[in-house]
Amino acid sequence: RAPPQLRIALSNASNAEDVLQEVIKEATMLVGGETCPEEQDETMSHTQVLSTRSPQNNMTPQTTLLVLDEELYPDMVSFRTLVELSWKLQAEAIDDHGFTPLLQLVLFHPLAKHDTYSENLLRKNGNSSSSSSSSGGDAA
Repeated sequence: RAPPQLRIALSNASNAEDVLQEVIKEATMLVGGETCPEEQDETMSHTQVLSTRSPQNNMTPQTTLLVLDEELYPDMVSFRTLVELSWKLQAEAIDDHGFTPLLQLVLFHPLAKHDTYSENLLRKNGNSSSSSSSSGGDAA
């Protein structure tokens, strides 16, 4: 069995521009543009990597999970703020670098919930409006 191709990095970003720079570095690494950022660029030394490529096969990961710290970047407590930031990340880190056909940006937030089962029940009962059980807003 092949080892997981997941890289987990803890961000030290405290603002949107810091997150953007980290996502650009991670995206570039994922498409094979360079080695792991912390191995090559001292500006990324603040990002702690919990898991990266397998030492057995030295393969570049297929997925990066960049974890933002709400204590360092308190605006990220709001799911809506994270969604707004994702538009900037998609445009400037993915689209502007030509990575759109290669990468997908996915958001995870503790306040974002989408209950497919409840939505399905509403449709079966004749109610076509969707419902979210989240206090943080609808998931994108």
